[in-house]
Amino acid sequence: MTVPRRRFLGSIAAAPLALGRWTPWGSFFARQDCTACLLVDWGESGALPESVAGFARGLAACGIAFERVGPGAIKPARLLLVPGGILRAGEVAWTLRQLCAAGTAVVYETGAGYAESALFGAEQRLLRSYFGLEADPPVTLWPQHAEAGSLPYVHYRWPLPVMVRDFSRLVSVRGKDASEVARIGDTPAACRRRIGRGEFICCGSPIGPHLGAGDPQAQAWLKSLLLRYSRTLAHSERPGVTLLSSPG
Repeated sequence: MTVPRRRFLGSIAAAPLALGRWTPWGSFFARQDCTACLLVDWGESGALPESVAGFARGLAACGIAFERVGPGAIKPARLLLVPGGILRAGEVAWTLRQLCAAGTAVVYETGAGYAESALFGAEQRLLRSYFGLEADPPVTLWPQHAEAGSLPYVHYRWPLPVMVRDFSRLVSVRGKDASEVARIGDTPAACRRRIGRGEFICCGSPIGPHLGAGDPQAQAWLKSLLLRYSRTLAHSERPGVTLLSSPG
């Protein structure tokens, strides 16, 4: 598989979680003990590290304080951002599922289009088993669009209508009872599904690199997403940063 602007990474080795299977995460939410915003950094095992950097820049631009952790240190959070990775370990998928059930909003951005193709099958199975979502194999978008004289754009419908240029490869994601978040043409590009008291938002077209480049449309999408959780997210106190306000 040839990927423009990216080279394939080696095998993903997500560290096993130290948390027990019966961790009472619901009690963390009841006591307000959980982190407000958590950003998962896959490190060398990540498929798209520039997406993690992009989300970090986007959060800073919105004035949102966040904690960065590795996949083996995921913990209760109000908003959990998981960009540019690929689900290979059942422990990680199980943890994300349990946190959703307890009340976390998980934004999972797959990097499967930028990892070795052999790894996609594992993620496909985990998305189906733990989150009830179907994912199609990655496809390259740019060549056919370039031949047609157009650029492919992701049309986001939630949490606000906005168009963001795609990042060359797409994993189509959908679910029987999932709400559509975005599409490219007639192909679903992102969706969200309610799980317990939380929700799982799955993005098949990376938006993180555009956040890193300062794309205003991508930033508007992230800001709108953060506004949904602004009552529970902590703002930074650095001068010169415009803080988000809670919706009326």
